[in-house]
Amino acid sequence: MNKKIMLPFIILLGWLIPGAAHWMLNSRVKGYIIFSLTCLTLAIGLLLSDFRTLRFMDNHFYYLGQFGCGLVFLANLFLTGGHPLGVISLPYFEIGLLYTCVAGTLNLVLLLSLFQPRISAPLSGRHCGAPGLTAVLPVPAAPEEEVK
Repeated sequence: MNKKIMLPFIILLGWLIPGAAHWMLNSRVKGYIIFSLTCLTLAIGLLLSDFRTLRFMDNHFYYLGQFGCGLVFLANLFLTGGHPLGVISLPYFEIGLLYTCVAGTLNLVLLLSLFQPRISAPLSGRHCGAPGLTAVLPVPAAPEEEVK
């Protein structure tokens, strides 16, 4: 299949299921880690907020952050029907919203990491981080001898 046709499908799948895009591109361990961390953060946020989310009219920023959660966001939007929440007296409601917003934003940022150009680093020099990263630290020059 053509890579140009495949890329939008992979991005959509990665938005719906966190880590699926990395998994489809043969970064299996990275995909599992992204899925685990994003879903754990999202689950904690939903538990703290009593499985309630906000509408766009309630708070634009939290809504857009939760939008990054993909399938969970769509399911919650379908189940709640976008009804107004009214007055919420849960003590940890805002912390739960923050967690769900962070989970969604994390998923979107990690999807953007798919567009990072992959440039192989030269063999000489000290490499910063994992192989294939673009940042290469220069080899320090030998100290010059003082002329007397």
